[in-house]
Amino acid sequence: MTSISDIPMPPYTVHLSDGSSGEVEFGYTEGLLDVLGHELLVWTRPTDGIDPGLDWPGPKAGRRAVQNTCFRIFTAVEWGTFGYNTPLEFDLPNGTTVLTVREPETAEAVHATALAPHTPVARVGWELRRNDFGPLLPVSAAELPGLIRKCREVADRLPWDAAVPHDLTIDAASLGEDSFPVSDTYGPASPLVRAVAASLVTADEVVVGGLLHNAYLLRDAGESQHWFDSRLSTIARGAGRSAAVSRCEELAKSLSIATPEDTNAERLEMAVRVTLKTAALHDRLDAADRMRGYGPWETSLHFPERPPGQAAAEETIASVEAALAALSPAALAELVERHGDESGYEDLDIYAVTHRTGLPPGHRLLEGLSDRTGRHVEEVRPLTTTLLSATAWRMEDGESDDDTSAYVGWGLVDEYGDLLPSLELLLRLGPRPEDY
Repeated sequence: MTSISDIPMPPYTVHLSDGSSGEVEFGYTEGLLDVLGHELLVWTRPTDGIDPGLDWPGPKAGRRAVQNTCFRIFTAVEWGTFGYNTPLEFDLPNGTTVLTVREPETAEAVHATALAPHTPVARVGWELRRNDFGPLLPVSAAELPGLIRKCREVADRLPWDAAVPHDLTIDAASLGEDSFPVSDTYGPASPLVRAVAASLVTADEVVVGGLLHNAYLLRDAGESQHWFDSRLSTIARGAGRSAAVSRCEELAKSLSIATPEDTNAERLEMAVRVTLKTAALHDRLDAADRMRGYGPWETSLHFPERPPGQAAAEETIASVEAALAALSPAALAELVERHGDESGYEDLDIYAVTHRTGLPPGHRLLEGLSDRTGRHVEEVRPLTTTLLSATAWRMEDGESDDDTSAYVGWGLVDEYGDLLPSLELLLRLGPRPEDY
């Protein structure tokens, strides 16, 4: 039986046509006339159905989209399944795409300007039928208080003297149920999107540099911004907010943000886009996705403290507190000294970007350590950050002995175990890995 890959494609050229916005709207072929009896014109967005495909590769993949469509149509011709105005269905991981080739028209009628005016050209209509595409729903009564709280939290941190663009201002104090209409530009969570955008445009280069640094850390751990951006687009489809997140992408391109020297503009735009799309979907995300989406931005914005809502579990804090309380002031001071400001593990830094590893505001642990060691709070903070992150990670891993967290844990034991004898117990370490 002949496979698709065995079917030869004739040589042809793809011409791309720019729309009014400067993006590719459609592409058409030159070279299929002798084989098909006409050329093909393919749009970069769906022409049919209820799914606008705003998160589809679209204009960026214009030439590839035309080539893939031509290949599918040519295959249907070879297999005898082709017909004008006859839908051709092709499987997607989450549904199907449906192609329909219309009766040929002239190149002049379809604006295929690179072809002779009377060349026959068949338009290809297409539709996305994704089973995770849902209706646009309002913010639920259960999620509304949390959304309002987040808006105020972000707005309250804006620099008091910052010049916030007028289109990004919100009256945080007056937010209520009527403040989140589904028809707003960025969907029902638009006030939060504007507040986050205002935070980004008023941030200094240090915060922006931290955002980029955190995004790089996640990429190195295999959790790139591209991967999470795709996940957010999937969630947006289910919430009927594809249009909202598409406008967030446009907003990310337009924001004027203070950037450090030698900044990779494309990576910064991706990091900003993920942050804004997380805000647009805030009420549709669980705590883990919120921390993943906001983490690179918020951990930089709130540094050296942890962002609100990312405090470690009470059990984690209590365990670390008890372990440190057992040390004498002299041993504790030596531990702080050995740890130092520059000590740390990149794996812990990565974990801390998106997980609950901090202390609640005003917690007694830092002040207590400061009093006992005679050191400034900021001198003892790095040690507590390391121990909280490692302990939280080990609790999440369920005491597994072959996870990365176990290797990090044994590294901490080798470095600090003589000063903190309870470290193995604190990190719930079992037998040392043979290959460590």
